Amino acid sequence: MTEDNCFVYACIQAGVDGETIDHMREVIRVRDFPQSKVQEISDATGIAFNVTIGYFNDSRHNEIKRYIPKECKTVRTIDLLLVEDHYMLNERLPMTTYFIRNYIEILKECGGMNIEKQMKIYTMRDDKYIVRMDRTTPLWDVMKTLWECKYFEPISYGELFTYTTDLYKQNLAPFKDLTYAPKYCVQLKKKAESKEVNKNKCKFIPEHVFFADFECSTDGFHKAFNICYDSEDGSVSESIWGQNCATEFLERLPDKSLIYFHNLSYDINFILRHMTEVKGTPIIK
Repeated sequence: MTEDNCFVYACIQAGVDGETIDHMREVIRVRDFPQSKVQEISDATGIAFNVTIGYFNDSRHNEIKRYIPKECKTVRTIDLLLVEDHYMLNERLPMTTYFIRNYIEILKECGGMNIEKQMKIYTMRDDKYIVRMDRTTPLWDVMKTLWECKYFEPISYGELFTYTTDLYKQNLAPFKDLTYAPKYCVQLKKKAESKEVNKNKCKFIPEHVFFADFECSTDGFHKAFNICYDSEDGSVSESIWGQNCATEFLERLPDKSLIYFHNLSYDINFILRHMTEVKGTPIIK
């Protein structure tokens, strides 16, 4: 198993130079990454990417996304295939879909034939298999045909968890050399001239810091019935119960408090409904 993620490995197979590959590793340090990273790499390296997104489910049609350098000239184009969040070099393979669909029969009739020649069989004429050595098939067509012929075997949840665990245990390719390519370095912007400071925009300096977490019922309308909170220095560690736990929590907080919630995007809903005025961020009492 390669130490590089699938995108970087596909670019290696496409013959991308080592310096550019190292930059890709810096940009993509994980196995799962947003597609916006592909555009970022394209802008930095001058490589255009044509990404074909394949779907085994016939209810969706394949898509092609193109990532073209926005600020520099395109130096080359790489065709990639993205299937089930996995990137592959989208190349043509030395085989035919006819061979895949008729594999068992071909193996029986042509068992003594070289396997590479068997893979080039593309039809039958006068009860004879016809071979054309120049035949190739796009990678996606090969995968889709294998899928339709049920050559992909389903895996159990246990096998999936084992595979996922192996990925977490395996480190991605380490950096063995601290030298860097100047052309990929971030350029510092010119420092802006100082302007008169607006006192209303001064950074809030908290005098008290707390960590809090709501517990709520999820039957229908979500209602908080408990909140646990601790102070940063450990001097306060309390739990408030009841349907009024949110308002009681706000009343207990000292002025100029900063609160870190376990899940702010969710927990804040139990706080905002009791606020009459909210200004900027962070939300303070």
